[in-house]
Amino acid sequence: MKKLISTAIISAAFIALPLGEAFADSSLTGQTIAEYAKIFEGCNYSYGGASPATGFDCSGFVSYVYSSFNVDVGRTASDQMDEGTSVDYSEASPGDIVVFEKDGEVTHSGIYIGDGLFIHALNEDTGVVITEVDEFNADNTTVIRVTNE
Repeated sequence: MKKLISTAIISAAFIALPLGEAFADSSLTGQTIAEYAKIFEGCNYSYGGASPATGFDCSGFVSYVYSSFNVDVGRTASDQMDEGTSVDYSEASPGDIVVFEKDGEVTHSGIYIGDGLFIHALNEDTGVVITEVDEFNADNTTVIRVTNE
């Protein structure tokens, strides 16, 4: 019930905002993206979902957050891995996209928020959550920088 209520409140608040216009700005920072992404913690998970009204899957969440700033990062985790510039995990900054691979397949994506944490749409039980990057079960983690920081 809490997730449903928070999703309804977030949806109502953001439907009225012209997000693309509000954030189409050369001063966009990764920290701004990370802070915005955290607003959606607790939203529902929905396979194939890409909005707070219907719920998010992992790549739909990343795509939604970035598109709110007029930045197209693609819709799938594989597409997102091909965007921006790959940086070493030790250089990860808030707002970077983290993409995970298991057995050679791209399996998941989220947004790095700092201090070894990322926010992502995990599953139907948890929805959008914050997790330690190192605790996510993956063979390989790629960090993609999309902002010009």
